[in-house]
Amino acid sequence: MNTVVFQAAEHLTFATVEVERQRFLGCLPQAVLQDKCRIDLSGVKRCDSAGLSLLIEAKRLCNQHQISMEVCEMPDFMRFLAEFSNIDSFF
Repeated sequence: MNTVVFQAAEHLTFATVEVERQRFLGCLPQAVLQDKCRIDLSGVKRCDSAGLSLLIEAKRLCNQHQISMEVCEMPDFMRFLAEFSNIDSFF
């Protein structure tokens, strides 16, 4: 089986998160068929709590649809923000 890859945008912020959410929802039907989804964060240059919230929602949706979700290439600043927010173990 193939893995559906969601390539996150450069900015995961309050200003951009709704567009990214819609993009992720567009990938969801294919991920349901493949049972696997990878969220690639390698291109993210900026992130705030809205970006982390998007990842939490993606995880919830994947769990709801029984899709295996992997987060990869999380930048150090995002990892720090997740640790600071006490949600790092979630990913």
